[in-house]
Amino acid sequence: MHSFSLSGGALNGQRDSSVASFQVSHGPRLQRLHRRLAEAHPEAEAMGFLHQFLDGRATPRQIAGLIRGLAPGYRLLEALAPPIAKAFGSTAIPWPALMRSDALDHDLFCFPGSLHTPPSGVSKEWQRRIRMLAAQHPHCLLAHVYVRYGGDLLDGQGLGPYVNLSLQAAAYEPLLFWDFPYSVSLLREQFHAGFEQLQLTEQQDDEFLDEAVNACHLNQSLLVELSSF
Repeated sequence: MHSFSLSGGALNGQRDSSVASFQVSHGPRLQRLHRRLAEAHPEAEAMGFLHQFLDGRATPRQIAGLIRGLAPGYRLLEALAPPIAKAFGSTAIPWPALMRSDALDHDLFCFPGSLHTPPSGVSKEWQRRIRMLAAQHPHCLLAHVYVRYGGDLLDGQGLGPYVNLSLQAAAYEPLLFWDFPYSVSLLREQFHAGFEQLQLTEQQDDEFLDEAVNACHLNQSLLVELSSF
């Protein structure tokens, strides 16, 4: 699953064009990764909760729950992943521009107490997995970076306006979460180049791909959890 901003039917055309450009302009690792992630999408796209976002029916409380569920994992990724990527030979990932913690802090601050949500069990599971991978399988932690930030730079750019329309219709401030400091297309190019740079063994590469699918499943679980809010 790309980000918790999986595309639904409204974004399928965007994804179809992105598949073609991916195959033309990216190297073998990202082509393999893209194919594996595409295989993980159909179950999530069948979930009605995603379509609530796309047609403006997601409640502000559900949106607040999404942001609260994401924030701790992003903080961990942003503390742990940059040195790991560098250790595996990647220098092109534009970390300062990608980092979402400040935007998440802003968005959390803007939610009033009336939008309280219970602690997310899925978010806690995600945080535990991030810590475990950083300690034991650091190359696999980078799969979570790809799934989260890659989704934010692609599907999130289509989903974000729908989410913000829902919030503004209820007189809440729009989110900054999907806003980036410069061209998203350039950020995507730099981000993808950084993943092609990774110096992994064949076994590590396979494990990286497998973990990307695990990251998608965790994202799906968070969406299911949010649907009950």
